[in-house]
Amino acid sequence: MPPRLSRMNGCVPGGSPNAEQAMGPPPLSGYQLSHHARRRIERRQIRLEWIAAALTNPDRVEPDALDPAVRHALKKIKEKDNRVLRLVYNPSVEPPRIVSVYFDRRLKGKI
Repeated sequence: MPPRLSRMNGCVPGGSPNAEQAMGPPPLSGYQLSHHARRRIERRQIRLEWIAAALTNPDRVEPDALDPAVRHALKKIKEKDNRVLRLVYNPSVEPPRIVSVYFDRRLKGKI
């Protein structure tokens, strides 16, 4: 099942704010965002639907050069002038953890 975006905007059921969720974007259902990934998403104005698209339908997946448990999902984002979103995540932990997200300048026009 593909990840869905949370629409709770930092509130747990019952309406009380959850301090961890109140900071930054809401989490993707089924995935955990690291603090680093949350900061990068905010700073780089990366939409959660782009992250979901990279996870569910990547243009390419690469292994990490240093950690065999980590993967890099690459997705061309048409709304960002076809820049390539690189999503670094660890699928071997539960829940899968998104480590970092950024637009990879080296890959523009190559995917």
